[in-house]
Amino acid sequence: MNYLLGIDLGTSSVKVGLFDSQTLTLVTSASQAYPIHHPRPNFAEQHPEDWWTAVSKAVSQVTKLIDRSRIAGIGVDGQMHGVVCIGNSGEPICPAIIWSDNRSTESVAFLRQLQPQLTAVLPGPPSTGFAASTLHWLSQNQPEIMRKTAVFLQPKDYIQYRLSGVFATEPSDASSSWLYDIEKQSWASDVLEACGILSEQLPPIVSSTDVVGTLQRETAVSLTLPEGIPIVAGAADLAAQVLGHGVTETSQTIVTVGSGGQVVVPQANAAIDTHQRTYTFNHCLPNLRYKQAAILSAGLSLNWFSQLLNPKQTPNFEHLSTMASSVQASQEGLFFLPYLSGERTPLMNPNASGVFFGLQAHHTQAHLARAVMEGVGFALMDCLNVIDSHSQDEIVLSGGITKSPFWSQLVANIWQRPLRLSDPTVPRATLGSALLAGLGVGLWSSIEEVRPLLPHQEQRLQPNTEKSYQSAYEKYGRLYQCLKDEMV
Repeated sequence: MNYLLGIDLGTSSVKVGLFDSQTLTLVTSASQAYPIHHPRPNFAEQHPEDWWTAVSKAVSQVTKLIDRSRIAGIGVDGQMHGVVCIGNSGEPICPAIIWSDNRSTESVAFLRQLQPQLTAVLPGPPSTGFAASTLHWLSQNQPEIMRKTAVFLQPKDYIQYRLSGVFATEPSDASSSWLYDIEKQSWASDVLEACGILSEQLPPIVSSTDVVGTLQRETAVSLTLPEGIPIVAGAADLAAQVLGHGVTETSQTIVTVGSGGQVVVPQANAAIDTHQRTYTFNHCLPNLRYKQAAILSAGLSLNWFSQLLNPKQTPNFEHLSTMASSVQASQEGLFFLPYLSGERTPLMNPNASGVFFGLQAHHTQAHLARAVMEGVGFALMDCLNVIDSHSQDEIVLSGGITKSPFWSQLVANIWQRPLRLSDPTVPRATLGSALLAGLGVGLWSSIEEVRPLLPHQEQRLQPNTEKSYQSAYEKYGRLYQCLKDEMV
């Protein structure tokens, strides 16, 4: 048996999957967690060395019982938008600034004002946490970091660099940086100039399936893997996850709920949203884009709430689901606005803040847990109304939410849409990365050859039409409109 290795660098953990290269069957997988650091209000940082330590442990776990010489290729995907500043020594010179960072509100205002004058075709409005906004903030507040940086990488490109020793990126991640012209498929020179970036400080752009290099000797020794395994460029985590589901048709909608939440519709020639509520990013497959609506604090909201309850314990989402299923929330006037790090679709407001509204003396932890789950469902309903409002078709639901039957049924009821649930035991982003590795090393010539091998989502949920959340959803929307001027 030969193998493909997929590495998914998420926000809270890395997931590594080992797949049979002939059938794409999952052989084994492992996960390793790492923290997010908040050294100041609105800051969200991670240490790249924490990522690498986690990757090393997870790779060792999944490969310890196999013939490692039979690994045919390695693919990497990762969290989008963030920035890793690499100095001349090849080492990071500061913590990575990740997608949930909210420090760059003034830079976002500057870039929004500048956007109509730019010639580049950009994916949508600038946002905090995007590489362009972060780098403009650094240029204004920590210019010494800009001067000392030899190359700016996005998170998964840092892991790919640690494996191969080669600086490179690809269109799906580059397009999420707001530094990339999605029409010309090249770095946008006018945006670079506005953000204080030199073109030589950005890596070359290659195709997602290109072999950028091979596993270098020193890294191979540390991972106990053979030197010379091909490393492909990989993809942004969302593109890899969509690919791992086989969702490449324009009629399909996928909703992923992890740390954040995304609604995605692949389209060959997806247009830019003139109302600036959504994004249009390049896919990891050629000649394909996808429209994306996003919320910033989906699973993060539940994780935050869990940590409030038990700060010394690992979040127990099964327990939270059990609690939430025993009570009502919005039906009793209790609401949660999940804007813990500002919000993207459709608000595009970095100053939006989280709110519990309607608290009364009889409310318990269970009521609050349910309000959080409902609030995330309402926020994703906003996304669906913007990106997919006229459809009643089935939605593919993916991510950690599918481990909770209660939460999955809850969002089906809120959205009043049938759901097809992704099997939570199959790590779809790592599968997408492994698939890209297989394409890169020539195991298949196109996605059409691979599609029959991809696992199908068999479990289906129907919405309970007797449990309408329409009036509650309308009140949820009014709450933000009433409070937004107070969110500063």
